[in-house]
Amino acid sequence: MRTTLIYIFFVITLITSCKKDTPTVNTGSTNTTDTTSVIIDTTNTPEDVCGISWNTSVNYGSVKDIDGNTYNTVVIGSQEWMAENLKTTKYNNGDTLVAGRVSSADHQYMWALDGNGESLADCYGYLYNGFVVLDTSRNICPTGWHIPIVSEYDTLEVFTEQFTHSAEYNLKSKNGWGFGSGDDIIGFRMLPSGYSNGAHHEVVDVGVNGSSILWTYRENSSGGVILFQKNTEGTWFTEGGYFSDFGAIRCVKD
Repeated sequence: MRTTLIYIFFVITLITSCKKDTPTVNTGSTNTTDTTSVIIDTTNTPEDVCGISWNTSVNYGSVKDIDGNTYNTVVIGSQEWMAENLKTTKYNNGDTLVAGRVSSADHQYMWALDGNGESLADCYGYLYNGFVVLDTSRNICPTGWHIPIVSEYDTLEVFTEQFTHSAEYNLKSKNGWGFGSGDDIIGFRMLPSGYSNGAHHEVVDVGVNGSSILWTYRENSSGGVILFQKNTEGTWFTEGGYFSDFGAIRCVKD
């Protein structure tokens, strides 16, 4: 019998928004790691390799993982988040993860493919299973960063709801979702990176009309992992899921 876990999907399609007073956006990122704060140059790097836009009014910081990948980061209220999905192939202690389409404790990550069978990892990062999330001793996130707990996503949502439109609209990237793209007002740049489970053996719901499914760690519980989904009915968290599921990871600073 499979061990049931809690998971949450950040799936967003058609967004209905309500008008609110718009506070000043905090676009400064002062708590960066490895390098100083950088500003995205709108003339040179307005989009990533997959054509998904960056918020060029945000001052991004950066952090580097153990593989040498550098990620943009953004300060949102009292938190600093990665503005890209994780794509490391090693734990932070140097142990190497094993790729595989059949999830297990020994096959820990996979990636989406385009119609030609080419990797989309540079666009959406890798998808990791629950065994990686639970391995906090080796930690998949860069030094000084961690997989967020539920309350840290709560904090993100509360801050985001201060702005015009709904939280999900404010978190989503400006393009890449098809009709349901957002405005990325705070630079979180949530991506339709899809997911996989033990039945699929491939990534589904990726790209246009896709979903964003992000791992978190459940605090005050032994062995709880969660996948986050935002749905159109306004429910932030949906329960269910298994260790064998694959989802993206956004790290938050300690």
